[in-house]
Amino acid sequence: MPSRPVAIALLIVIVALLSGCGSSADEGSTAGDGGSTQTAPSTGAPPGAAAKSCETFVADAEDLRATNIPCEQARQVVYGWQREPSCALAAGSSRGGCLTRSYRCQAVRAERGVAVSCARAGESLAFIARRR
Repeated sequence: MPSRPVAIALLIVIVALLSGCGSSADEGSTAGDGGSTQTAPSTGAPPGAAAKSCETFVADAEDLRATNIPCEQARQVVYGWQREPSCALAAGSSRGGCLTRSYRCQAVRAERGVAVSCARAGESLAFIARRR
């Protein structure tokens, strides 16, 4: 058993470690002039990325949102997803995945239909398919 001064020193070290010494994500970072700056909260999206709404022009799909992709190209992916047999959800399944027009798509049954999300490097789109 350690002597009393060693035990006290060990206890102080343990308490210091458990109390969170060091930085946390909520603290500002120190600038080069010794000042403190606040960090902006992260939105999860890369800088400059913004999803835009696009018309689907089909009765079976709605709420088309595209990021870094022209609406016409996003519509072509929707059309491809609708026509690709491997994109149809199997009977009784709640989710599925497929590849169409070089986009990897994931689909999940939702209240309003099938929520579909498709992406490839630097581009993504999402929509609701009412039937499938």
